[in-house]
Amino acid sequence: MIKQGKLMKYYAVTCYETGTIIDVFDTREEAVEALQSYEEQDMEEGIYEAGFYNVQSLKNL
Repeated sequence: MIKQGKLMKYYAVTCYETGTIIDVFDTREEAVEALQSYEEQDMEEGIYEAGFYNVQSLKNL
């Protein structure tokens, strides 16, 4: 018999267009901070695209 585990919620920074997961965090706040950091890095590198990154919630059973 398989025991049902505790529902865990994570937050991922993803590519808005493809949904590819870039990184995963324990809290939404951490994910939003990372998204902002990625955007700042992209601006510095001259490759910034508005709306490229997205934060999505993930659930793990």
